[in-house]
Amino acid sequence: MLKINLTMEGVFVGNTQKLKQEDFLDMLELNGLTTLSQLSRAYILTVTSLSGINPPVKLPMVNIFKLMQQKKNNEANKK
Repeated sequence: MLKINLTMEGVFVGNTQKLKQEDFLDMLELNGLTTLSQLSRAYILTVTSLSGINPPVKLPMVNIFKLMQQKKNNEANKK
């Protein structure tokens, strides 16, 4: 049995004079999560491939935009 535990963190910055914090957080939720998701997929594929695991572990693509919509729908339904 193979178990992979990966924690990814990112540091993102924005210009507060050009972008409101709320807009930045909304953008970060979509673009930041997408970026970290793709980096995680590439990292896991590379590490498992270099470790001799055949076939290497390939994580599926995730539709982050749809995931965010479902989250907002769930939050709206709870109110």
